[in-house]
Amino acid sequence: MAIEHTLLSKGLHTPWATVCETLATHQVCTVVLPAENGDVLTIRRAVTPVRCGAPAGQVRRVSATAR
Repeated sequence: MAIEHTLLSKGLHTPWATVCETLATHQVCTVVLPAENGDVLTIRRAVTPVRCGAPAGQVRRVSATAR
């Protein structure tokens, strides 16, 4: 339990159920892209879950300059 150990080492004695509840909405999206030189680019971003009732597979447009 790396999360529990890290919290305890920082002096945070939060019940495990509370940690799980807090992390239930934490999501990360990972995109893996091949580069022309053979390298692999891995991009990870924290994301907000799509609201309940939204169409599955909903596409969001992102500009090429988005950071």
